[in-house]
Amino acid sequence: MKKQFMTEIAAASIEEGPVPFNLYTPARGDRMALFCRKESPVTRDQLGLIRGGAQGLFIGSSDYDSYLDYASVRLDSLVSNHRIRPEDKASVVCGIARKTVDAILDDPHDRENIEKSKGVVAAYLNLIEMAPSVVGHVLAMASNENYSFSHAINVCTFCILIARRLPGFKHNRIKTLAIGGLLHDVGKTMIERAIIFKPSALTRTERLKVQKHAEHSYEIALEHGLPAEILEICRSHHERLDGSGYPDKLRGDEIGKPARIAAVADVYDALTSDRIYGRQRSHIETLSSMAEELEGYDREVFGALLDTVLLNGDLIEGFCRKHVPEAYRDEVLAAALRHDEPVSADQKERASGGDEADREQPLDSLMRTMARTRDLTRRLLEDTD
Repeated sequence: MKKQFMTEIAAASIEEGPVPFNLYTPARGDRMALFCRKESPVTRDQLGLIRGGAQGLFIGSSDYDSYLDYASVRLDSLVSNHRIRPEDKASVVCGIARKTVDAILDDPHDRENIEKSKGVVAAYLNLIEMAPSVVGHVLAMASNENYSFSHAINVCTFCILIARRLPGFKHNRIKTLAIGGLLHDVGKTMIERAIIFKPSALTRTERLKVQKHAEHSYEIALEHGLPAEILEICRSHHERLDGSGYPDKLRGDEIGKPARIAAVADVYDALTSDRIYGRQRSHIETLSSMAEELEGYDREVFGALLDTVLLNGDLIEGFCRKHVPEAYRDEVLAAALRHDEPVSADQKERASGGDEADREQPLDSLMRTMARTRDLTRRLLEDTD
């Protein structure tokens, strides 16, 4: 079998015993050699060979979903395994989360899938606490998935990151908040797909139908007996402190902190994502827009978002991976993290190895954005003090 049809997996994620897929190791050229046949037991000696070798372990790309199922029942041990690289753990967690969210959206009344979501979120939170750098990796991976999943995992992620910067949120409460973030839009499954995925402007009737998703999400969460803070997130993540939100037109102290966090995470990710019904905005444009409507958001939560997004090197790294050409990504990232001035034309020419005119705009644009976001951060954080 040729390597181009294979996917590399972490050797340390394989345990002694039968595996539901063929395992391969590199052979000569681009060929792969069968290491262990599907449903055959992996022996202790074989584990020693693959974990001690430097050649890598592979499965057929078509078997990746089977591998995720295999890994999902071993997720806690996989996440805590020091022999597996954090980015490999993140890939597995993200893959399992994608399968779980897709299953929930197919059937939101299936209790087993809801229970699986709790386990995935718990593993993801543990991973973030052990290796914060995985966040950029997960966000970059999610950007290549369908919007329903990417929005769910991104809101979950930003709920975690924001809550970790706020007083009163310890591990277990953050986990509850993150589950709410993952499930906050589950009620959209009760609305016609033609409306949810409509590429043009919604009519007033369609808009009112879409707004009902918050109540549907609440009803689904209530059906599964989920905790009060998850119910609050599902129902109230579109409420605003000034009373302009929905579905209950809550104001001020009527809105709890979990819903306030989810509201900020939801809007930030929605506006910075590529959606069928709205253009993707830059980070600075989104934050500026949210700052102009700050009367609707919790200022402490918005300040935590600013701190999370603009001062977090892992997120900047994920942004660079997505938007900056690989030829000069490292240089731009280093400059961004050092808060340097824009790189020079000579530096750009050396890094790109090509026509400078074709590469000048994205570099300059990124560095201007970094400079403007730092200014905005200082100004807005001063306002929230």
